[in-house]
Amino acid sequence: MPTPSQSSSKNRPLRVMAFPAFSRKSNPYNALLYNAVQKEGVDVVEFSFKNAFLSKADIVHVHWPEFFLNSHYRIKALLFSIMLLLSLGVQKLKGAKLVWTLHNLKPHVIRYPVLSGLFWWIYKRMVDGVLSLSQANLKIAQDAIPEIKHLPAGVSYHGLFECETRTIDQVDARQRLGLPVDGQIVLCLGQIKAYKGYEHLVKLAQDAKSLNMPLHIVIAGKSDEPDYIEELKQQTLGLNFDIHLGFVSDEDLPYYYKAADISVIPFNAIFNSGSALMSVSQETPVLIPHTDNFEEYAGILRGGLVTYTDLTPELVCQTIENSQFKLSNISPDVQWLVVAQETVKLYRGLLK
Repeated sequence: MPTPSQSSSKNRPLRVMAFPAFSRKSNPYNALLYNAVQKEGVDVVEFSFKNAFLSKADIVHVHWPEFFLNSHYRIKALLFSIMLLLSLGVQKLKGAKLVWTLHNLKPHVIRYPVLSGLFWWIYKRMVDGVLSLSQANLKIAQDAIPEIKHLPAGVSYHGLFECETRTIDQVDARQRLGLPVDGQIVLCLGQIKAYKGYEHLVKLAQDAKSLNMPLHIVIAGKSDEPDYIEELKQQTLGLNFDIHLGFVSDEDLPYYYKAADISVIPFNAIFNSGSALMSVSQETPVLIPHTDNFEEYAGILRGGLVTYTDLTPELVCQTIENSQFKLSNISPDVQWLVVAQETVKLYRGLLK
């Protein structure tokens, strides 16, 4: 006969401690995911060191384990990364299972190679199950990371962002943002960092100018790399190329996408892209470098995402002219209810 504590454990909702759950305001992905997960009868709480040491979860779900390693302060990166590993270890001793969503195959920047190497060596051996944002990326990750190759795994696609429905005229949007009313506008929106491959957009603008094609490139977002911004400004002198430096507010976001005819993700070493899904969510088709992962999403998004191997003005103009993209055509795989169901399916499988 089960004890009272065992009976209450079986009757209570599944408890998930997520890092992060609802706290990351700059990226609504996690809040959208866990709002949907809660509708599946799961109790979701925010991960914190205090919660990890003083309470118990059934599942600890980590999205970006390298978060503290990204600090510009070495001592903070060291102490907080140690605390994270200790916190996860405490939860595992209490019986929790550790789930890792594979947003990145490897960090974009490694500030502290020795610390990073040691952290990942320990962390990968603590994981009990993994979630991937596509079948293609799951295979790539399993081949690249031996520690997860034989772990329980699932696929939960990146859901569409929830965007306010309103009618915005393209001319009005362009005038509001100080952009040319005529011609075709190519948008790249997100944090501006050197590794993101803006040199491909510079070349696109140069080629469009030499061919006398009416393409206007706009990149918009904040940056903490002032030297690179200055370099980019020098490279784009005399080109149809605007740099809108600064945080893009929720109010301005739909105006940028409405002003654009298409958005482009230019960097090649890309595993997943929330920016691509944001563009599609705003009903602006997106061009992105070819990978098996994005070919998979191209099938799901049905015209909302197009892959390329060579970014040329001709390709951009042809894609704009041929686009018949409608949100209503998209597969239900990227609805948050479906994403949540696949996520919870892995949770429950680990606890059997």
